[in-house]
Amino acid sequence: MNKKPLKVGIVSAMPVEQEKIIKELSILKSSDGCAQGTYADYHCMSIATGIGQVNCALKTSALINQFEPDILAFSGIAGSLQQHINIGDVVVSQKTLSIDLLSLKNLTKTCQLPNVLHTSKIGLVNFTGINVPNIKTHAYTIATSDYFPVPKLFLEQPDIDEYGAIDMESSAFAQACLFYHKPFFVVRAISNFVNPEHGDCDLHEDVITMASQNAARVTFSIISQL
Repeated sequence: MNKKPLKVGIVSAMPVEQEKIIKELSILKSSDGCAQGTYADYHCMSIATGIGQVNCALKTSALINQFEPDILAFSGIAGSLQQHINIGDVVVSQKTLSIDLLSLKNLTKTCQLPNVLHTSKIGLVNFTGINVPNIKTHAYTIATSDYFPVPKLFLEQPDIDEYGAIDMESSAFAQACLFYHKPFFVVRAISNFVNPEHGDCDLHEDVITMASQNAARVTFSIISQL
């Protein structure tokens, strides 16, 4: 008896990130920012949510309800939080942190706040087995904030070395996945540095395109291991 193909939901924020995903798929149908297709023996749906945590949470939830994936991936770009994680490198994770809530928690000691750390409860991904030519990968917790540039308070946290990259969606993506009891992983290719002492903090179109391609390549390398 043949097994049903694994269904993978692939989420990105921006069209340039999604374009690199779609190029790897044999497209079955595409409409309204969603594309369904196959990659090897995997059935995939790709969406672009728009930038920010609210957009990402809403559209990830809609993808889960419509497509009913077995696992979800986020593929996109991010800013590096570590000097040794360079432009074009890729940070992979099954753990995200919402630093907006963390900052509020530090400032407001008496209020009750939701959990700010989201970890995939099913460890399907072997990050040590990633081997994509000419791309260096790093396994770190990924931070998320709706603020750009990054709040200075976060950069002064004593545990800042635990975080490899920061973006504007991953924590909301992870929270939606956990709400629906779906395993997930996040792939973020570095497009800029966060700390000006480490390197260029500006975003450049050619670098965004290159980083989006690197994220897609690593995303499909991980999918191939599932």
